Amino acid sequence: MGTVEPKRFARKKEGYQYDESYPGPPHKLNPIVNKKIAREIALLPWHLYVVHYAFVHVVFVLMLLRGTPCRNLVTCGRRSYSNEVQVGRLAGKTALVTGAAQGIGKASVLKFLEEGAKVVAVDRNELLLTGLAKEANNSNLRAHSVDITDLEALQKMAREVGDISVLMNCAGVVHAGALIESTEADFDFAFDLNVKAMYRLCKLFLPGMLEKKSGSIINIASVASSIKGVPNRLVYGASKGAVLGLTKHIAVDYVGQGIRCNAICPGTIETESLQERINAFADPVAARKAFIDRQPMGRLGLPSEIAALALYLASDESAFTTGAMIQIDGGYSL
Repeated sequence: MGTVEPKRFARKKEGYQYDESYPGPPHKLNPIVNKKIAREIALLPWHLYVVHYAFVHVVFVLMLLRGTPCRNLVTCGRRSYSNEVQVGRLAGKTALVTGAAQGIGKASVLKFLEEGAKVVAVDRNELLLTGLAKEANNSNLRAHSVDITDLEALQKMAREVGDISVLMNCAGVVHAGALIESTEADFDFAFDLNVKAMYRLCKLFLPGMLEKKSGSIINIASVASSIKGVPNRLVYGASKGAVLGLTKHIAVDYVGQGIRCNAICPGTIETESLQERINAFADPVAARKAFIDRQPMGRLGLPSEIAALALYLASDESAFTTGAMIQIDGGYSL
């Protein structure tokens, strides 16, 4: 079938009628448009078209200057300007991040703020939280200095914070050693911080998510868990294996109620915590080399790389993802 050329209108003494040669507005009317509507459009004064296009272009330029992403600027082959203003992938969401003052937690806080979220940064180190606030310089950031192994402190914080959209459990501790070298004190503390605090936070904030029938829980686990046995990481690996179990069961219990729960399983990441462990070796240079050499990619991961994955899981882009254990380890678990 041939292409039907759109009809145009021209001013004539007896009124308006179709005329293919007329170049003026409205210049691309659908050929099946009602003739009466077309005549009314054509009768509009020419200066209204000028004002309309000038206004639209001014708004467009202002949006670009603000760095606001513009969606749907081209529709069906015609230029159109959407009334949808996007301010970030997490616009309208409130996220709470534990272990927020450094490493993966800090990178995630900054990424979430960048994408329009309101963020509650939780860490026991008040000095580092102050530094984070200065670096972020964002009114959407609230900092809470809390020991998350203290149940009463968690309950008080939860009352102050209120409902949230995203919970990112990032706080954790790494103990070195095999079974013989481990202590019950290390075991208890690792499970209190890495597992029980996570359990409590999920339990405190899940009811608000259920009420809204929407929420994303992101648990930081590790490839050193049930995924891979790593030498001299017995206590840590056992606790992170428990995190994976917790994640799976939350996901399956609430999958039909708008709740998503996923685990991120990093490999070796360049963080302050890692540097502290490296410095504890007799030969820190050799220790760093050993950490790098065990990575198939020949380098350590970056906190920003984990934060990028956390952003995806926090956003609506991952609406069909739950119960996942996502390995981001440079091939370490292969």
